[in-house]
Amino acid sequence: MAEQSPAADASGSDEDQMRRLQDAQVPVADRLETILDLAERRNEKVYPVILELLNHPDFEQCKGTLIHALQNYPPEPLFERAVDWLVHGGFEVAHLAFEILDSVSVLSGSQVDAAYGLIASAFETTDQPWRANLLGQALELFSPAE
Repeated sequence: MAEQSPAADASGSDEDQMRRLQDAQVPVADRLETILDLAERRNEKVYPVILELLNHPDFEQCKGTLIHALQNYPPEPLFERAVDWLVHGGFEVAHLAFEILDSVSVLSGSQVDAAYGLIASAFETTDQPWRANLLGQALELFSPAE
């Protein structure tokens, strides 16, 4: 009997794919492929797994891919995390975070005020031109309406 490839396994049921994500023996690249597949179908069970893996050492070099997968879900619950990724993340992570922030429809009050303060502070202190540009664009997103 022929052995199935990892890609063939990734096309199994959602339950099978979720089990693959929990299996540390499955290579990170294969797990990322599974995450992207489930996220593209907006599978709700993978959402908390993605958030958990963002802090997992095996996925440290894959944060951009995980955040990309999160773009398949509503951005509002990710608002505070996206602000943090924008301010502290590397180039790819910060740009993906900006995309999340740019897609937020409705936010108001203290959440926006706090985000604006963090972004403004980071804008004033960054020595990275690309980040200053991105933070400036973010400030425009959340500047008070005149």
